[in-house]
Amino acid sequence: LGSIGTSEQGRDIPVLLLGDPQAQQQVLIQGTMHAREHLNTWLLMAMADYWLSRGISRYGDVCWHIIPMVNPDGVAVSQSGKLSSRQQEIYRWDLDERYTRLEEAQYAAAWKANGLGVDLNRNFPSGWEPIDGPQQPSSQRYKGDEPFCAAESRALGEYTLAYDFDVTISYHSSGSVIYYEFGNRQPANAMSESLSKAVAAVTGYEMKGSDTVEGGGYKDWAMD
Repeated sequence: LGSIGTSEQGRDIPVLLLGDPQAQQQVLIQGTMHAREHLNTWLLMAMADYWLSRGISRYGDVCWHIIPMVNPDGVAVSQSGKLSSRQQEIYRWDLDERYTRLEEAQYAAAWKANGLGVDLNRNFPSGWEPIDGPQQPSSQRYKGDEPFCAAESRALGEYTLAYDFDVTISYHSSGSVIYYEFGNRQPANAMSESLSKAVAAVTGYEMKGSDTVEGGGYKDWAMD
């Protein structure tokens, strides 16, 4: 059990390593980058529990790096249904700009960003420039002043570069879909498609390309 760093509001971002850190294959699995999708944290913890109970060595010479909750500050907002004074300012701006019509408690529960109103899955460099969304902190889709300006995305990026990962997997909710590519990146797209077909065969989830999806995501940057 380790940590990739701390959030903007000082919360720890734990990482679980299952297997030998010097294993031939290194796999990163992360979830709950979007606050309201905190069900993914329970899922990743259940997966870790299942793998450990069966004996992690049976899965080969692999080290699994599991980050169950990338965005603890945002989760605190979504789970509590309450906004800080700074988040209330964001809420009023979203109301004025007609980005939301929700009552405050509903708005808080649907919060996706980190605690400062940066959408972490729009804060990575790849495809960041063209993103068209809110021009200041918001409950969702504000890409930040620059890539990696959020402590959480920066910590995840630094951790990713610290290992020679063969695979990264990002858990989101709740489209029952696998986004497996980014632009025309080859051979990364071909390898990702092969993995996605194997996952789709087990889950029944539909595979989708990247034509209709904004950039700036962790997956996009990892593939780059």
